[in-house]
Amino acid sequence: MTANLEATLKKAAHYLREGGHGFAIVEVNEIPLRNEAVEYFKINVTNRPVLVVDLADMPSTTTHLDFVKQKVHENPEFEVLLIINLHTTVERNDEAERGLIRDLNFSRESYTNLGKMLVFFFPVYFTDLVIRHAKDFFDFIPFVFRLLPDEKQEPALLQDERREMADEKYLLNRIAFLESYLKDHKLNDSEAADKFLDLGNNYGELWKFDEALEALEKALSFYKKTGNKSGQGNVHIETGQVFRHRAEYEKAIAQEEKALNLFEEAKNREGEAITLNNLGDSLRELGRFEEAKEHFERALEISTAVFGPDHPQDAIVINNLGMVLHSLGMFEEAKEHFESALKIDTAVFGPDHPNVSVRINNLGSVLSSLDRLDEAKEYFERTLKTETAIFGPDHPNVAIRVNNLGLVLKSLGRFEEAKEHFERALEIDTAVFGPDHPNVAIKVNNLGFVLKSLGRFEEAKEHFKRALKIDTAVFGSNHPTIAIDVNNLGSVLQSLGRLDEAKEHFERALEIDTAAFGSEHPNIACDVNNLGDVLQSLGRFEEAKEHCERAYEIYEKFKGKDHPDTKTVAANLVFLTNKINSALEEND
Repeated sequence: MTANLEATLKKAAHYLREGGHGFAIVEVNEIPLRNEAVEYFKINVTNRPVLVVDLADMPSTTTHLDFVKQKVHENPEFEVLLIINLHTTVERNDEAERGLIRDLNFSRESYTNLGKMLVFFFPVYFTDLVIRHAKDFFDFIPFVFRLLPDEKQEPALLQDERREMADEKYLLNRIAFLESYLKDHKLNDSEAADKFLDLGNNYGELWKFDEALEALEKALSFYKKTGNKSGQGNVHIETGQVFRHRAEYEKAIAQEEKALNLFEEAKNREGEAITLNNLGDSLRELGRFEEAKEHFERALEISTAVFGPDHPQDAIVINNLGMVLHSLGMFEEAKEHFESALKIDTAVFGPDHPNVSVRINNLGSVLSSLDRLDEAKEYFERTLKTETAIFGPDHPNVAIRVNNLGLVLKSLGRFEEAKEHFERALEIDTAVFGPDHPNVAIKVNNLGFVLKSLGRFEEAKEHFKRALKIDTAVFGSNHPTIAIDVNNLGSVLQSLGRLDEAKEHFERALEIDTAAFGSEHPNIACDVNNLGDVLQSLGRFEEAKEHCERAYEIYEKFKGKDHPDTKTVAANLVFLTNKINSALEEND
């Protein structure tokens, strides 16, 4: 036992001896280390009898609270209860674990009424779930004692300090637990498949794509051994997600089509609905909006048949249909879909739930597109208030809502207020993710935009360069996100009158997007239009007109004649045509 570990155990034992009745959490991933801690407390908590309550022994027909109550009734003389294996009483998936944690939240008062010192042994990731989803329970935890197997042992953590943990650390803790579990347990093929799938999913959420793909490949091999087609389908779904994050959309679609075939063979209708929804997302990213819409409609048909007409899964698909309708410029129809999704989620979760907040946010976005900016602002303010109450003022979700409020303030011409909001969002994300995360780059980009609107072009340029540097380190030099950053740099260079440099940047953005999406995609239309604009500034009107015509053709194909983007390009075409005709008349 290391000196640091022993010091932490001594501190915990002192609290158990002197703390009366109440709660504590001991965080430990490794089972041998947990067992060592249990024996240490049994020996060193000398003034109070200690009982170990192993919930792995709990019958499936009872609850953790009833099982603990039974042990207290059978052993009334024991004052300190060491409760282990609570996290193993449900399947390892988000829905089951959150249900368990909500139940723990509701059971807090009953546990308190037992009049005992209750020590819950949790893996680190599970404590993070408790922090997120069982606030009432966690508020009664004065100490969290973390046990590590080496000299990096940390001191006891006060619960207020622990609540500050970021999502990224939560994922790292979860990965550490899974890797430890895979190492320490002899698992059958089915169990190993589930754990590797979970591991791959968590690596993917951390943007560690190579590690994610490696874990998912192992999961797939185990599922194949068991013949579990639904499990294989789930791996292909997660693999598709990884490829989508890497902007390899055709590869994502290939994975999702494999998943769909497997779910169909397994007659897994729920899996079919989820996969069709994911396929719709990938097609939407490729600008294939009509195909995406068809897939979302098929997903909704199956989802409604499987879950009923007012299920949260229906709300997800209806929301995504709204997103593609928004992309098609069908703003009123999109608004109706967002309202429908909002109605379902409000009925299921109540008005102050994160899912409801997302739907309200999307309503704000479509109201912005409808130029109903004051209404949009009210919706964004409502989501900000809700999520601040749920997550606290320094959570990444709050940063998203502050950022969106900044965007609508910018559209209202309230640039200084918008700048303050972008700076606040940047402050939150930097504290949570560090200075070199893609979320930080988004906020830096938006600060660049508002600085450009304020005429502070050199400062805007520095912000766009910083965003480009961050994103290049994360995504490489040929990702569509890089095209956005390069476009932004081009726009401020154009404002600075550095037209040839701007043109080079727009050409680079076009090159990246063409490689990612092909020659016909809304992003291509944006790039070509930007090139046309700088050519116009250079007085090269014929070339500008050719680029403008190409942008119009793409927008008309993907978004229709009545979309604002199509109309803007059409108006510019009229201007260029008149300009060229006037020049010809002057020459005559």
